[in-house]
Amino acid sequence: MDALGVILGSSFALWIAHCFSEGVGAHLRLERALRSSEVKLIAIEELNVIAFAVVPVGLLICAGFGLLDVHTALKIGAWSGVGILAVSGWALGKAGRLSTRGRLLSAVLCAALGTAVVIIEVAVSH
Repeated sequence: MDALGVILGSSFALWIAHCFSEGVGAHLRLERALRSSEVKLIAIEELNVIAFAVVPVGLLICAGFGLLDVHTALKIGAWSGVGILAVSGWALGKAGRLSTRGRLLSAVLCAALGTAVVIIEVAVSH
């Protein structure tokens, strides 16, 4: 299942990039080298990037067992990512103490970004 490898590999690479970015940001804010405990904390906090791959990977495993068509699994996986981004947008709005309207706007903007990514994926793959 090539798609499974692509999803897992991409998720891992994205996690590494997020960890690096957060580490550089923390280093600049603190104006010192990070302690190993701080690096470990960043790595743990950024695991949500890998968690986003759970639904698509689960769907592809189902496809591998013949429970779903691979094409259908990929479609559902892509659109589930849009839903996950919408929920994340709402949660970020809540964490930022936005009003209900602000949280909704945050969720819609995150979902719109996800939708743009799905549209680009479809355009590139066809």
